[in-house]
Amino acid sequence: IETWTRTLPIDRIVERLLEAGIPAAPINTIDRVTQDPHIAKAREMFVDIDHPVAGKITMTGNQVKFTNKKASIRFPA
Repeated sequence: IETWTRTLPIDRIVERLLEAGIPAAPINTIDRVTQDPHIAKAREMFVDIDHPVAGKITMTGNQVKFTNKKASIRFPA
């Protein structure tokens, strides 16, 4: 398995395993998580904010999601 998985990108390995009926999911690295359209964008786990000294920075968003109220980052660290 190790030899086979070295020859393919992560997404292709997961795709092939799922096609074979084997439950699979990637173990994401931080660079994959920050680019993931669902986690990083739709779930707003990373948000851009203006810092008074550093300028525009990306921070982790609020992990708590409410049904009727959107939580937001009001101040930078």
